[in-house]
Amino acid sequence: DGKRVSKQIARARKALDLDHRYGCAPKDLWASRVQYPNNASIYSWIQDEVFPDVVVNTKRKDKPRLAILNTGGIRFDIFKGPFTRDSTYIVSPFTSGFNYVPDVPYNIASKVLTLLNGADKILSTHGAETKFMAIPEVMFPSRHGQSPDVAHQAEGERLELRDAKPDLIRGYTTKDDIGTDGDDTVHEAIPFYNIPNCIQSEINFPEKGDPETVDLVYIDFIQPWIIPALKFAGGDYSADDAKVYMDGTLTYKLSEWIGKNWKGDC
Repeated sequence: DGKRVSKQIARARKALDLDHRYGCAPKDLWASRVQYPNNASIYSWIQDEVFPDVVVNTKRKDKPRLAILNTGGIRFDIFKGPFTRDSTYIVSPFTSGFNYVPDVPYNIASKVLTLLNGADKILSTHGAETKFMAIPEVMFPSRHGQSPDVAHQAEGERLELRDAKPDLIRGYTTKDDIGTDGDDTVHEAIPFYNIPNCIQSEINFPEKGDPETVDLVYIDFIQPWIIPALKFAGGDYSADDAKVYMDGTLTYKLSEWIGKNWKGDC
């Protein structure tokens, strides 16, 4: 039965062309194993390299814009090596596109990111908790992955075993009321760093000073938080002011950028 299922999976993968390669990742990019911002952070990569290239409306390309991504829109790391169609859905398995509010005064738009990342009590009065914009590890904390501080504390509780501890591979670990020895295979805990709810790219900004107005571009999933944030920032906006910014999903735009920028053999 196992071999039959494997053959069915292989046929399905071939039919969906999941092994089609868009490019070759030059290095590992992590969602929560490194601090943000960081050269090894997948969010820093999107913020600094991807969004400035792909978040473009040809009719408004000369307009300064802020492009906001909720970190929960990225669900896994990118590993050095082939990046395939399968990889795109592993990293971002959603159908979210890009909306925008045009010509927002910069002194209002510039406050939105801070509100999305730090004003849960205010924005939740509109019916949506801000934690749902973040990655699952932040939405529903567990002990499977640990921040370095927590891991260090746990290590301190087992000092008596330090001399006997072998070199471990990072992986799934259990820490609960019964103890820390419930795993069949012992791993070193994967480090976990808290990530903000959202990140932001500044695109086509003037070399000096701030723009008077910007197009506020964002993943359409977070519109229920964007509009209240604009209001609390001093704007007078509703969902009627939001428009589709460009065609294509985040998943498609990632594959498009990788196809153009990560060419070559792995």
